Amino acid sequence: MVLNGDAEALSSIGSLLRYGVGLRCAPESTFACYLAAAKRGNPGAQYNLASVLIEGDGTSRDVEKGLRLLRRAKRNGSPEATNYLGFCYRTGEGVKKDPRRGFALSLEAAEAGVAAAQYDVGMCLLTGMGVKKDPAAAERWIARAAKGGDRHAQEYLSRRTQRRRARHPSQRRRAAAG
Repeated sequence: MVLNGDAEALSSIGSLLRYGVGLRCAPESTFACYLAAAKRGNPGAQYNLASVLIEGDGTSRDVEKGLRLLRRAKRNGSPEATNYLGFCYRTGEGVKKDPRRGFALSLEAAEAGVAAAQYDVGMCLLTGMGVKKDPAAAERWIARAAKGGDRHAQEYLSRRTQRRRARHPSQRRRAAAG
């Protein structure tokens, strides 16, 4: 049976099924693949299984169990799980809301190279969520996230550039002439 396979492969198959990459989306099969891989100790699968449990994607929503899995995945070395825990603390998803702790967790993941966490840290610094506002540092983190492939960071920078050009029409003329 396929669910007796390699944990990394099962986790990857689960993601293909979850996002419909080359396959039709199959939430129930996604859950089964992540569960089988998570039981084998795969931190990525533990993180993915936690996310489907917290979101109720392909299974009954179980935030408490999802948080336990996130913590296990974090202990097993998943920086993505660390960032998701940060999100939970910033928003109060299943835990007592604690923006400072949420920022610290996302910063840990950002420093480990997780582009989504780098974007989250940038937005926290921009808005002052859990940390003192620091627009210059926010821009550096968001740029780093965009360079790392984070779609939200790329969209943010694109919108910011469009707003700046709209405010300064002379820059458009110089850019077109240059």
